[in-house]
Amino acid sequence: VGTGLESFDGTTLTSLGSLNTSADVVESFTTGWTIIGNPYASPIAFSTLALSPSIGNYFYLYDPASGGYEWYDGASGITSLPEITEDGLIATGQSVWIFATSVGSITFNQFNKTEATATFIRSFEEDNSLHLTLSENSSTYSCTMRLEEHSDAEDGTDNSYDIRHLSTGRESCPSFAVQSGTDILRKNYIKKDGRDKSFELYSNILNDGFYTISAENWGNFRRYQKILLFDRLTGETMNLKDNNYAFYSVADNPEEESISRFTLILSNSANANENNGIHVPDSKSDKLSIKQMGNIIDVQSVQDFDETTTITLTNVLGQKEVFVTTASLQSGSNIVPLPSNLKGFHIITLKTGEEIVTHKIVL
Repeated sequence: VGTGLESFDGTTLTSLGSLNTSADVVESFTTGWTIIGNPYASPIAFSTLALSPSIGNYFYLYDPASGGYEWYDGASGITSLPEITEDGLIATGQSVWIFATSVGSITFNQFNKTEATATFIRSFEEDNSLHLTLSENSSTYSCTMRLEEHSDAEDGTDNSYDIRHLSTGRESCPSFAVQSGTDILRKNYIKKDGRDKSFELYSNILNDGFYTISAENWGNFRRYQKILLFDRLTGETMNLKDNNYAFYSVADNPEEESISRFTLILSNSANANENNGIHVPDSKSDKLSIKQMGNIIDVQSVQDFDETTTITLTNVLGQKEVFVTTASLQSGSNIVPLPSNLKGFHIITLKTGEEIVTHKIVL
């Protein structure tokens, strides 16, 4: 915008120096979160910037209304707020947050300039993602995470599409995102295969009080009959298509290791029902682990198995089979709903070739 900022009165920028009308501007960045700003005296379109492969194709900016950060997704042209444009227009003097997985650079070319008015008031493309919102009941503060199916995406972290969650520690709202290994994703693109699957959710509560988790825009996930939320603390499972989930929480301690309280389950099984089941700790082998969420079993596999897996449920003494089914286990999450009429202690056994895992569950 010139060679030096002269004054700022809250609405108007006044600067000195000659306008840059010919030279490109190249900025280098290190790993992690960085703030970039529009270096020109004209709005620019983020969607046209030359980004290094290590720099995510999205940006964040702070929204005082929600108390957190809203984003622009360059992969789809979709934004978390209608006020952000589909081209990602950045006004003169506007700064935004970007994320880099390694050292990289951004080139601001002259052709990135646009005559469009960067008022942040324009409509955006159809949003095909599922919205999950964590709201603080005593205020207007909330945080929304999204899942979107994509034919080229893979479950888990996909650096080509996924948008990482930004938290500077200064926002007022709670945090809510998908936990994928060590990655925290505010928008997670998932494989468009219609398979039952689950996702660990990351949450960070800032204040003691009541909160609500709700699902919106789930019409885009019609291929899944149920969108279930499992609360590991209470053992409850709620179908978010039918009801919001309200709960009480104390503020999370930043000095303590965070443990995922919630799991999202996408399922088409009639047996996947809401209940008040009791949580039982995970049971693991080198290749398979079993996690219970009420009457839903999530089998986590480190590989695809060519052989069919036999899943057997017996009474607690292992004397009587009460349920038997088979599954073709794939790498990642494999959802196995158990009949809702079964109650009490049982033993579940998974047998795939020479791999056998047993686990006690309570229904």
